[in-house]
Amino acid sequence: MVQVATVSPPVGQFVIHTLLQIAGFAVAIAFGVYAVRSVHAAVLANSFSREANNFSREAIQQAFAANQLALLATCLQAGNQTENRDITDICSRIIRGAAADLLSSAASSLFPDLPPPPSPSSSPDDSSSTLSPPTPTPTPTRSPLPAPTGPSTSASRSSVSTGAVAGAVIGSALLVATVSVTCIYIRRRRRRRHRRGHSSRRHDHDDSTTTPTPPPPPPPATRRRPASSFVSIFREVFMNSTMTSWTPNVDGELTTTRDEERGGQTERQQREK
Repeated sequence: MVQVATVSPPVGQFVIHTLLQIAGFAVAIAFGVYAVRSVHAAVLANSFSREANNFSREAIQQAFAANQLALLATCLQAGNQTENRDITDICSRIIRGAAADLLSSAASSLFPDLPPPPSPSSSPDDSSSTLSPPTPTPTPTRSPLPAPTGPSTSASRSSVSTGAVAGAVIGSALLVATVSVTCIYIRRRRRRRHRRGHSSRRHDHDDSTTTPTPPPPPPPATRRRPASSFVSIFREVFMNSTMTSWTPNVDGELTTTRDEERGGQTERQQREK
């Protein structure tokens, strides 16, 4: 009787594929952590840019106030010249427009005879003769945004680093657990196939012989190694494993594996004893 040989894939193929997938997940997690850190750095840079923008606005407002104060100083140096109407109008507009909240008392004490501001119904000759700049309106000052303090920044960085360390620890634990479970599964599957091969070979041998022969002695009971001996399981799976099933040829000879040869040697030694 001729049977078709069934050759299974290499033992380490499934393990290698699993390891490659786990390595890919680890790389993806690492890149994800770096992406989160880059986003955090971008948020910090955005907050710093907003703070710089607020500072620039305050600088512009201070420059505008300094310009008004310079014009006010010029008017104060000129004195209360009531004879020249143009100078009086210009200085009155400057004094009334430059920080009225701060200089109202000083302006009223220094210039008690200031004319009122020109009404819209004034004549065009007066408006043309008065060469004064437009009245500047005080712009409201905005309070700058609070800058990110040191403790918050350090806390966020520590949280990101803690997440990265936790991810690395969890990934390594999953890697070790997956490799262990895979090795144990392949070992049990190999033992199951070995037992099935022994039983089928016994059955075929009994059918082919015409005279009844005494059954061979049972193989010696193999001691199960504890699951903790990971090195022995790994060596048995990767170094002493051939997954090809036995196949009788035309002449009736059997193609055995290493484990079957070892079992046959032990059976011969027991028969000789």
